[in-house]
Amino acid sequence: MNRGAGTLRTLLIVLGSSWFGFALNILRVLVLPAKLGDMGLGQVTLAVSFTTFFGIFTALGTSVYLVRAIAQDPTRATHYLGNALLLRVVMGVLVLGLMVAVGHLFGYSPNTQSIILIVACSTVISTISNVFESGLQGLGQLGWRAIAMTSGQITATGVGVTLLLLGASPLVYSFCIPLGASVELTVVLTYFVLKHPIRFRPDRAVLTALLIGGLPLFLWGVLQTAYGQIDATILSLFADEHVVGWFGAASQITNVLIIIPTAITAVTLPIFCTLYVKPGPEFDQFAARIMGVTLLLLAPVGVGLATAAPDVLRLLPYPVAFAHAVPALALLALAVPVTGMLMVLSSLAIAIGQERAWLKISAFAVCVFPPLYSGCIWWFQTNQANGATGAALANLIGETTLGVWAWRVLPPRVRQGAFLRQAPQIAGLTLLMIGAVALLQRLGVPLLAYVPAGAAIYGGGAWVAGLVTTNDLTLMRRAVARRKQRSATEAVTL
Repeated sequence: MNRGAGTLRTLLIVLGSSWFGFALNILRVLVLPAKLGDMGLGQVTLAVSFTTFFGIFTALGTSVYLVRAIAQDPTRATHYLGNALLLRVVMGVLVLGLMVAVGHLFGYSPNTQSIILIVACSTVISTISNVFESGLQGLGQLGWRAIAMTSGQITATGVGVTLLLLGASPLVYSFCIPLGASVELTVVLTYFVLKHPIRFRPDRAVLTALLIGGLPLFLWGVLQTAYGQIDATILSLFADEHVVGWFGAASQITNVLIIIPTAITAVTLPIFCTLYVKPGPEFDQFAARIMGVTLLLLAPVGVGLATAAPDVLRLLPYPVAFAHAVPALALLALAVPVTGMLMVLSSLAIAIGQERAWLKISAFAVCVFPPLYSGCIWWFQTNQANGATGAALANLIGETTLGVWAWRVLPPRVRQGAFLRQAPQIAGLTLLMIGAVALLQRLGVPLLAYVPAGAAIYGGGAWVAGLVTTNDLTLMRRAVARRKQRSATEAVTL
């Protein structure tokens, strides 16, 4: 019970004790497509996709390695972080130059190249900040890490939305991205300056350990990024920036939902690493519970959004051109629960030291899925003038295939037990909810009415099936109460 209450309380901190940060993300979803238009949003989406791939070369796979190493031996935190920072700074300068050169080689417009340069600077700042965020995660300081990330998001979103409302161009808007990354870096640095000073002393043994230990994760990250994060870049090779903008609008909406599995994996990875080295069944039980909770939360959200995609885009204040994003939004929404489960499975694989097995999965993906992206995008762009649909379909196929393979990689003891009993129940409840929603849609019931009805049907079914119990509700109340007490104490202290 203590483990569950502590985990849930930390998860609430990561998600945010208030909905302010989440509301800003929703605000961005509402404003960016409306003010940037499909072309401007396409330029920004392309820049983010383009720089994300090269950003993995700056990190060199050391982020997850740092979390695991520090979680297992907190006394060496400052030594690891100082040397990891040295690697990031050197690689950041080199990769920044590479991104500028490749962007010019691809022949993007001058305006797009300028946006890529600005976002590239943000990528370098973020990868440096990630060194300290990995340290916070390994030390169990998820609250401080959440504050840093939220501060950066609030700054980037608040400044960006304000600029757009004042009539700023996509180029001017893009400056808010490195600004938010800089604020996030400042906050995480504050923790280490005040509470955990870092010794910046180069150590060949530590540098070697980081490079060797991070190599499988680096290769894994490169391969994953090569198939999973360059969708907009590949799309830009077959279609103009308007089509990339349609895909970007759909991605923005679904990315809001990814905050759920992101928070879950951020909280549970250090716990997985700690429990795995302890005797007893606690690791297996905790893993099954986390997988069940992730699927329970994401299945209705993803499938529900796919069903409601046309109504969602009609409700949002987007220009008429974004109606072309409906198929992409539906397909990306279906991929949300798959992506969430894949994130949890990858955390389990890291905790039990199966990075090399995961590397084989990613190697398969990088051989198969970029051609799949190209083929799907080409077909839909040629036949329907909408390559965004092809990019979303390739994403769904790729994530599903990798999810199935990743499940088979895990030890049988993790794949057995409560989760296998819960998954069919969750699937059945999701289908029941979607059937009711589809009926309400046919009857002409508006989106704002059938969404609560579908949620009530799913929640009631989960309660009857025992997927949500009184213990879960008690755990939630205790976690919320303790979080409120902690917030009140912090306010008095300040």
